[in-house]
Amino acid sequence: MGTATKQGIYKAMVGVMRDAKPIAKSQQGAGVPYKFRGIYDVYATLQQVLVKHKVFSVATDIQVLSFDRIGKGTHVRCLFTWRFVHEDGSYVETRSLGEGIDYSDKNSGKVMSTAHKYALLQAFCIPTDDPVDVENSQPSVDPVAALIADIAECDTEEALNATELTERIKKLRKGKKKVRDSWVARRAKLRESQTPAERLEKELAQPDDRGPDPLDLQPPVRPADASGCTCPDRFRNSENGHMATCPNYQGVG
Repeated sequence: MGTATKQGIYKAMVGVMRDAKPIAKSQQGAGVPYKFRGIYDVYATLQQVLVKHKVFSVATDIQVLSFDRIGKGTHVRCLFTWRFVHEDGSYVETRSLGEGIDYSDKNSGKVMSTAHKYALLQAFCIPTDDPVDVENSQPSVDPVAALIADIAECDTEEALNATELTERIKKLRKGKKKVRDSWVARRAKLRESQTPAERLEKELAQPDDRGPDPLDLQPPVRPADASGCTCPDRFRNSENGHMATCPNYQGVG
């Protein structure tokens, strides 16, 4: 940590953090599906800033954690201790892991470069220039998919008709038809499990054949039959036209 009287490193570290520019993820290796920040990008950004604030870094300890043969290559993992030193002799230390696999004589360099890169990036909290961290950000939630999933979990018609759910449906800008189809299909599935008496009670409580419409869509008007009735099919039968439960029933078919 340096001496009690020499603490220039603390002010210098803050100065480097203030002056360091974001480093873009501009490098991409063969077969790698994402971009990353290379060690030379980090050096190019930080070198003059470190000189300005009179700071340099050295590795003071290296521990080899693993050294494995993989076919004709080697896989190495090391733990490094890095010391950031100010010209007055004060310093702070940090640790970072280095890992690499190579099929020639470049493994040691890869491991050290990886460890040094992350020590610098993390010690000085250097951001990328990406608006979103694509490696760690959560995927955006599709409101249509979320609603359909919630509808599928409804185990009663009361849950389907809940104000919170219907209000979310009404606020949709896109995908209303897809959500409505899911809602109608779920209600039909729930009704399949009802007894005839329960089903009739539900139907009599609803003014139209589909039940409450969470999208505020008006049901199509049914063409009147010969008697002028426009009631839903559930109030009709093939023998005498209208059942006793039909609002227009007058005792005759």
